[in-house]
Amino acid sequence: MKWFKHFTDWHTDMVICEAMSEFGPIGYTFFMILKEIYGAYFNETDESGFLRISPVILCENMRIKPKTLPKLFNFFSERKRLAYWYENEFVVFKIPEFIKLASNWEKRKMEKR
Repeated sequence: MKWFKHFTDWHTDMVICEAMSEFGPIGYTFFMILKEIYGAYFNETDESGFLRISPVILCENMRIKPKTLPKLFNFFSERKRLAYWYENEFVVFKIPEFIKLASNWEKRKMEKR
């Protein structure tokens, strides 16, 4: 996916504000970069919309320590912003709201699936 909608007021979202209070700027950065990665690999998601990716790649892209990743995944999962689990050396995740953010072109392609 080449692009998705990024709203100018996401920084005021209650969950994002809570994440920034708890984790600092990485609270915002984590979720936005996670959306970017999810969009970049969207064509590789399974039929339920889950993406399987190495946590090492996520940590490198976000410039975070590996021990921080599960804390952030738990935080956003508890608030229903994503679903995830670890499978062997991979993390498998889905961002349920993402379909609403997809470009119209991508939405049409998904409806044909």
